[in-house]
Amino acid sequence: MKKLWSMVLVMMLIVSLVGCGTTNTAKDAPKDAVEQQGGELKVGVILPMSGNMALLGNEIYDAINIAAEMKNKQGGVNGKKIVLAKSDAPDASAGSTQANRLVNTENIKLIVGTYSSGIAAAAIPVAMRANASYIEVNAVADEITEQGYKYIWRSVATANMMGSTASKFAAEYLVPQLNTTKEELRVAIIHEDSSWGTSVSNGVRETAKANGLNIVCDEGYSAKSNDLSPIILKLIDAKPDVVIASSYIADAMLLQKQAQQFNFRPKAWVGTSAGHALSDYGASLGAASEGIFVADLPGIVNDKALDEDAIKLKNDFLAEWNSSHNKAVTGLSMGAFTGAWAFFNDVLPQCKTFDAEEIRGIYFNLDKPTGSMSDGMGVKYDSTGQNERAYIAIEQWQGGALEAVWPENIATKQPNSIPLPAYK
Repeated sequence: MKKLWSMVLVMMLIVSLVGCGTTNTAKDAPKDAVEQQGGELKVGVILPMSGNMALLGNEIYDAINIAAEMKNKQGGVNGKKIVLAKSDAPDASAGSTQANRLVNTENIKLIVGTYSSGIAAAAIPVAMRANASYIEVNAVADEITEQGYKYIWRSVATANMMGSTASKFAAEYLVPQLNTTKEELRVAIIHEDSSWGTSVSNGVRETAKANGLNIVCDEGYSAKSNDLSPIILKLIDAKPDVVIASSYIADAMLLQKQAQQFNFRPKAWVGTSAGHALSDYGASLGAASEGIFVADLPGIVNDKALDEDAIKLKNDFLAEWNSSHNKAVTGLSMGAFTGAWAFFNDVLPQCKTFDAEEIRGIYFNLDKPTGSMSDGMGVKYDSTGQNERAYIAIEQWQGGALEAVWPENIATKQPNSIPLPAYK
């Protein structure tokens, strides 16, 4: 009997130790590891979803979310469901705070964002200090990939490329259409004064000068201003043929409304992404937006510029988008989808540990030709984390929608309204 009781006690002790060991392992393991074991892969998303950039931020989040849902319908990342940790960052301070919460408190080391270059500039260093991977699908300020960070991956073109393309379009397309010369074409540069607007205007200015364009006005302003008539009056005095403007949504609409109020109408107006590219811009301004050009991340491009897989990917995305939105896809939302999809579909499935160094190696080995993504881009990263196969398209407001018009190989419509007609 004593021997029997001894055996029972030993068995109870073993069960107790095994149970304690299991509990301690789950309790002590890093949170992200536990979630991966449970079939989920958490990805932080930092965007301005409130405040004056909320329209842009929410549109971009929706595109990233569609990419995650599409991948999850395919079985997720090697069986793990992608779960987005939505983080609202309406300004730079909030960007830093949210990044800190995600990477240090929540222990999420996969981050996608950010739209605003100012918010990105605040959030990215926090993520880098925690050895997190940061996938930037919208913010274009050049300095984002010029700080020597190891784990930043920007899928879209830079601000300098955006501004440069606007000036190149003026020099190569608008000059002959307006029956003038590069030296005679009068160009005005106006921009909001954040890091984004300043970076874009630098690209506009450098390329305009390189092409011998005549810059007659070069002005910055605060996007928070509720009166931009001083800018309009300077434009009236300068008499430009072409205005190239870098604006967020509120100031982009205000500039057009006050231009109409003062009856200022240049021969061509070229916006650069952001406010000029939002569906709300066309919807709010109506006829006043018709004929406005936008240098932007490519949105819906001609199928001739895409391979078969890219056409299918584009159509799948548009079907998801149109089922839940009553507004058209823009270059910003398409760019966000494309960058997120490449991360979810081409990078994460190759991971075993999901650590930043492993992801770095995978990104450097990606090599997808131009035309292989849903927006006509390709994928090939340089040593700074910049996608070398990203580009900027010229679009135009036609019939209440943005249409790709230049370069010719991606165009869905021909440019029109050159010069712009008088206000009705």
